[in-house]
Amino acid sequence: MNFFVYNGSIRKNGSTNNLYKSVLDHLKAKRYDYYTCEDSFSPCSNCGFCKTLKTCTKQDSFPLKDISKASGIIIVSPIYFFNLSPKSLDFLSRLYCLNLSGKIFGLVLSSGSQFRFGGVDLIQDQFSRIDEFCGSRTATPYNKVTFDSVISLNETDNLGIDILIEEMRTLHNET
Repeated sequence: MNFFVYNGSIRKNGSTNNLYKSVLDHLKAKRYDYYTCEDSFSPCSNCGFCKTLKTCTKQDSFPLKDISKASGIIIVSPIYFFNLSPKSLDFLSRLYCLNLSGKIFGLVLSSGSQFRFGGVDLIQDQFSRIDEFCGSRTATPYNKVTFDSVISLNETDNLGIDILIEEMRTLHNET
């Protein structure tokens, strides 16, 4: 199973970046292929050309070919005001031009609040709708509550990331 891992945080020294590095370490340990993206790209402009051309017409650094090759897409994102970060939402919007049928999504989230799960339930609902519309599947998200401070990861976090990756692999084998 090939993975594309996207880091939707702008904070290089934050908790989300720690989670991102941990995901990459876990994928290496399991000898998976992975792709990363740190370039800047613009969000979908809803031009509609992808519906006829079957590809995005924007000419920027969005790694469309790498994402197309991946069977699993892991989005590592902070939760801002009960949703993915703006950078993660830009990434997600650009996936609209792809055939996502059979793709497996994984979500590794960090939230600064435990209020109603920090918004994880709303994000899960959003991905349930994406799965229904696109034929993709989403594994149970992993959420690290940070209380708005940078904290190091512990064994529970490592186990949570392991479980997420294994669930994605299981879902991939079922399709």
